[in-house]
Amino acid sequence: MWIAAPSGQPVAGAVIRFSNRFYWHEEVTGPGGDATFSVPRGIDTIDVIIAAAGFPLRLMTLAMRPDMDVNPQVSLGSTASRLVLSIGSSPPWPALAPANTSVGLHWLPEFFASPAGGPHSPNRTARGFEFDLDPGTYTLCPALQISTQCIERTLAPGAETSVDVTSWSTPR
Repeated sequence: MWIAAPSGQPVAGAVIRFSNRFYWHEEVTGPGGDATFSVPRGIDTIDVIIAAAGFPLRLMTLAMRPDMDVNPQVSLGSTASRLVLSIGSSPPWPALAPANTSVGLHWLPEFFASPAGGPHSPNRTARGFEFDLDPGTYTLCPALQISTQCIERTLAPGAETSVDVTSWSTPR
């Protein structure tokens, strides 16, 4: 996989997470913006989460087909929408996904900007957990399944949206 800026320049140091219900893998792009990965047989789609400094998070589904490009290029967005989440005590973590897409719900730590084993909660600020995402509508849920407790928020380009989901926290 090759990660590029909107200008077409490679993006080094991007954290790429590949996952579905049965598989999880993480890579960091090299100086040329590339990362190599393989997916076990039998997996036909995989969610991809790309976190790169200076760019909005990219969430997408990649179809694993025999005729697919062996080095697919992903161009990151140039305009971000900031999501600020107040979550109370965690775990449990809320889950997030773009609405009306094939991307599944993912626990919030999957969107952290540092690689696994890196700084704990690098997106945590005094205001809550902050994420720069591609503009669009997102679904937030207290678990990894859609329910009546889930909420949707539309994130406008260049704007900030605050969401309080502290009521989803388990009292300690």
